[in-house]
Amino acid sequence: MNDAHSIQSHVSVHELILFIPSLSSPPRQFLTLQDLFQIRCVSMTFRDYIDDELTVLRKINVAGSDEGVIEPFKVLSRLCEKLEDLNVARCVWMTDELLMPIIEKNS
Repeated sequence: MNDAHSIQSHVSVHELILFIPSLSSPPRQFLTLQDLFQIRCVSMTFRDYIDDELTVLRKINVAGSDEGVIEPFKVLSRLCEKLEDLNVARCVWMTDELLMPIIEKNS
């Protein structure tokens, strides 16, 4: 890969990041948790950006979700530091082992 292509790719990623709304400002419902984790997988830059936003996330609602959210929930448990509202109603997959780390980190 030549330098010009690397620079072009870097600029494109930066421009795309500018179009992702901040999780800390309305409209927060614009992106779902699934959307965020799909974007997070695009590149290291996207992962770092999303991870930074998740550290200030104040509300998580995974009510009624299936087991597919277990791995993203573990990431949230590791990153979220300012959580005020957590809804895990009707999550049959939820265990104390999954729940306690996020509660302890945000107490």
